[in-house]
Amino acid sequence: MCDVRDADAVRGFVERAADRFGRIDGLVNNAGQSRMKRLDDTTAEDWRDELELKFTGVLHPSPPPGRTCGPRTREASSTSTPS
Repeated sequence: MCDVRDADAVRGFVERAADRFGRIDGLVNNAGQSRMKRLDDTTAEDWRDELELKFTGVLHPSPPPGRTCGPRTREASSTSTPS
């Protein structure tokens, strides 16, 4: 686990996973917290922390170049039915 608000920690985590497993086939960005405060009790720091976690934090995870899924094994196809 790592703090998704810390881009360096996330990069290190993803790099260790790629080293351990050889490649990354999928990545789920999932983090959350819940503060049970009235709006008028919420500080600017509380607000920034929520934004960092829930909005900025999801931008940090990304697999290292060349360490993601292998080549596609089948092409997507579409079919159409004549009218």
